[in-house]
Amino acid sequence: MIEVQEFITSLRSRLRDEAVEKNYSDNELIDFINNAYFKLQIALKLFNDEAVFDLALFSQKKQKLLLPPMAVTLNACFYNDRPVRIVSYEFFIKNKHEELTLSLNNQEILLSPKKDKGFLKINYSYLKRVANIEDYVEIKPYAFNAIIFYAMFLAFQKEPRVDSLQKSQYYLNLYEEEVKEAKNIMQAMLSTKDLCTEYQYV
Repeated sequence: MIEVQEFITSLRSRLRDEAVEKNYSDNELIDFINNAYFKLQIALKLFNDEAVFDLALFSQKKQKLLLPPMAVTLNACFYNDRPVRIVSYEFFIKNKHEELTLSLNNQEILLSPKKDKGFLKINYSYLKRVANIEDYVEIKPYAFNAIIFYAMFLAFQKEPRVDSLQKSQYYLNLYEEEVKEAKNIMQAMLSTKDLCTEYQYV
């Protein structure tokens, strides 16, 4: 975890905004950090959870199946521990489905064919945000620059200078490279973990 203050200090240094009269307030920089944080969370699927629905209970109460409020992406779905196909809403409504199929209409979970019993388990990614400089951004150090670069991209988009758009694009490119590197590191760490687990079972 990295304190928000560390991000703000780094951003002010890069933006040359360290004078007494600041061009950017702490709240503005926190907004940039949150937007970058959201972007990175979605790209790397940093925070994941699962929810289990008793379909018989929902059917009896005639309640809709809804994603948890902070969920942003649906990663996997299982009906009685069997994988369920996930499709776009447009494809879902335009086709008949013999195989159990799931889609989303905003936060509502849709199933076809409909099921009124059994258990539906979903795995989803969700977002976290920060509110003040004492909060912590829950990332590994290798993802620090990704947030800095995307926040810089946002900051330069709002500046009126002639070269701001060029600088903005420059930092967006840097952000994309950092995300690729972070994914490579995460994959390498996962592979190492799997290797260690394999040896533990030998």
